[in-house]
Amino acid sequence: MQVGPSHLQQNRNAVCRSAPRLVLCMWIAGLASAAHVLAQTTTKLSAQQAEKWRATGGQATQSASTAAATPDDVPLEDYLALLAQISPAARDGAQAYLRAFAQRCGRPLTALELRKAIAQGSGDPVLMGMVSASHPSQLAQRDALLNQLSQRIRCDGQGQP
Repeated sequence: MQVGPSHLQQNRNAVCRSAPRLVLCMWIAGLASAAHVLAQTTTKLSAQQAEKWRATGGQATQSASTAAATPDDVPLEDYLALLAQISPAARDGAQAYLRAFAQRCGRPLTALELRKAIAQGSGDPVLMGMVSASHPSQLAQRDALLNQLSQRIRCDGQGQP
């Protein structure tokens, strides 16, 4: 099934109207998951720091304190579960983006990269398009839209407008 330019423009306009609300919800989910991971990471790092403290004879190490200041990555499954709570279409679109990125770029996208693609600016346009295409109202055109959008994924993590 061919998707015409006018349909893509309508789809883009629909995404532009609904994207800010969706991005805000996903950003809030990212903050909630980051706070949860930070709490878990701080607890884990405290035990690790104590072990390093004992192993180095009381000498503090810079790497442990740096790791405590910047939480690493939310597990991808946890982040996708948070997206599903916001909107099943958000999770489905993100999963389609993950599959397309891995196929096109030859490596998996990390949860941190996915979070950045969602949260930076208005979100990666390709990812936002995949979220919109995954909405139940787009069921008839979903596969064609997802295939077309997957061709626009750039391996540097930035979609094309």
